[in-house]
Amino acid sequence: MKEKIPAITGWVLLLVAFAVYLYGIYFAIWMPIPKGNTVYIPEPLDSILSSINAILLTNLGAVLGISVAKPSSGLARMTMIRSNAAIVQDPTTMREVIQYCAVIIYLIVLVVCFFVWAQNTFLEEGKIKPVVSVITQNGKTLFGVIAAYIAFILGTKNS
Repeated sequence: MKEKIPAITGWVLLLVAFAVYLYGIYFAIWMPIPKGNTVYIPEPLDSILSSINAILLTNLGAVLGISVAKPSSGLARMTMIRSNAAIVQDPTTMREVIQYCAVIIYLIVLVVCFFVWAQNTFLEEGKIKPVVSVITQNGKTLFGVIAAYIAFILGTKNS
């Protein structure tokens, strides 16, 4: 039983972190607190979202980096980078599945934030509705992720 406690603790912390992250994004999109002509979310929640965004962006870079550096890895297979049948494929580990799922969740959040940001701010002059800063940041981050992914794809050699 002692050897299962760290694993259970890790899973609980991971699930709680994702639940808080998704709740924070939900709160920022649909329940921001109005203050004059702006809206905001509580400072602790904003800090948590910023921290988790940084971790997820770093994870995205790691997944892409591992996919290039180790084309036989499970991550390379999941990201469909360098599909070479001659390479002996490594088995996919649970850690790689979790990393890949975190990338998918992060990309979905970025896309949703971009569309919320676009819907509220790309309107006619004078009809702009305020959005929480984390939504704007994530919307802008999507452009950076797309540019980085294009550079990543152009930089890989198909073998």
